[in-house]
Amino acid sequence: MKLKNIIKQLLRLTLFFLCLSTTAYANSPAKKEVVVATAANFQPTLQKLADIFYKKTGVAVSIASAASGILYLQILHGAPYDIFLSADSRYPQLLEHSSAVSDRDHTPFLYARGQLALWAPHSPQRILNENALKTFKSGSIAIADPQVAPYGAAAQEALKKLKLWDPLSSHFVQGTNIDQTFNFIATGNAEMGFVAVAQLMQNNLASRNPPTPFSKGEKMKLEPYLLNTTQSSKTVWVIPQSFYSPILQEGLLLKHAQNNPSAVAFQQFLLSPEAQKIIQEAGYA
Repeated sequence: MKLKNIIKQLLRLTLFFLCLSTTAYANSPAKKEVVVATAANFQPTLQKLADIFYKKTGVAVSIASAASGILYLQILHGAPYDIFLSADSRYPQLLEHSSAVSDRDHTPFLYARGQLALWAPHSPQRILNENALKTFKSGSIAIADPQVAPYGAAAQEALKKLKLWDPLSSHFVQGTNIDQTFNFIATGNAEMGFVAVAQLMQNNLASRNPPTPFSKGEKMKLEPYLLNTTQSSKTVWVIPQSFYSPILQEGLLLKHAQNNPSAVAFQQFLLSPEAQKIIQEAGYA
């Protein structure tokens, strides 16, 4: 079933690829459009950065969003992307030495670090913590597909560490990516589920305190998150980072970027102090 779902997603986006390939390079060489494939969790932040980049340069950034594993398969099949922004480091590293990567710079780059949270907006009577999972008896728990979604893989790792993956497996409802998983919970189709902290930030459900300035060359710092509601302990539990491997979100310049200087410029902008500050404010470390 999972393979069928992946194939369906690939077919669903075929028309998008055909349209994209005829328009992505229609501009002059100095003003080429930049086509970015991004993990679903980073799409809102990327859109904000794309708008700023357009105001600065006049270069438009087109965005395709899906689970990182789906985007990885699309890239292997020739999808015309300039930059790949994964929600982990595994997929960029798998692509690093493939023919899909730019000859100019095939080294993955770190653009963000993610954090995982358990969210239960419809069950305020339940204090969310490790014990809430251990005593969960009825209802559904939403999780992104661990095979293609890095945040789903992180959730799986955390549950295995708690020895709860097998006991809770009958309650799981899987989203194809972290956005669908968030929607399962928001609409009440799942009582609780695992989401990115950044999604909670983007929906005003969590806030960082205090913000940490980022300067070029400085190592990204992991910061605690304070939740901006008095019911926070009952609706959100930020999973301790010792429960799962660091979510290192890496990107990669792809082959289609070789003759597109605007793609290189956008990559440089993404790593600039200005953009990194926006990324941190959006809920990433």
